[in-house]
Amino acid sequence: MLKKYTVFLLVILFSGCAFVHKIDVQQGNVVEEQELNQLSIGMPREQVRFILGTPLLQDVFHANRWDYYYSMHQKGKLQKRSLVTLYFDGNNLIDLKGDGAPQLKEGKSSMDSKQNAIEPIL
Repeated sequence: MLKKYTVFLLVILFSGCAFVHKIDVQQGNVVEEQELNQLSIGMPREQVRFILGTPLLQDVFHANRWDYYYSMHQKGKLQKRSLVTLYFDGNNLIDLKGDGAPQLKEGKSSMDSKQNAIEPIL
């Protein structure tokens, strides 16, 4: 009788190990197409950060490059992955590459508009 209960108990305990729950894992920055369409060449870093958020990767060796990476794992398998890379010249955005990246339009940075507003006195 004790042997039956022991076997029954072991079967119940080990049956729970076969069904491991795997959680959904999202990592990185979700960058929407409408957000990317708001970017323009010459836009300052602060304005880009306001639109897209803080980049996931800011490489110390490549200070003029920001990487926005996103991945979604469901039940242990990769379902979605995207990478958008922005390039800066000093403080201004000069290029955008990546998944679903639109062609950047020319725009005036806030520094250009400030310089044009102040005329030198001769």
